[in-house]
Amino acid sequence: MSKRHPHQSTIERVKTIRAITEKFYERGNQAKCYSAIWRNIIYPRYKISFRTYWSYLNTPSPPPDPRQLELFP
Repeated sequence: MSKRHPHQSTIERVKTIRAITEKFYERGNQAKCYSAIWRNIIYPRYKISFRTYWSYLNTPSPPPDPRQLELFP
């Protein structure tokens, strides 16, 4: 049985949701915890469940493209 790979649109959505979470999350602040970010920002825009949101946060990042040039070697 082969391993399933996510579609490119799903990978982009995961990156976007992670960036939003990094921008608004504050450790120790209940008004800016993961569930508050999901409830106030993520769910109204993307309509995903909290379980899906949590799995997006725990999805490993894809390895960088080896063809991509480095800015500072």
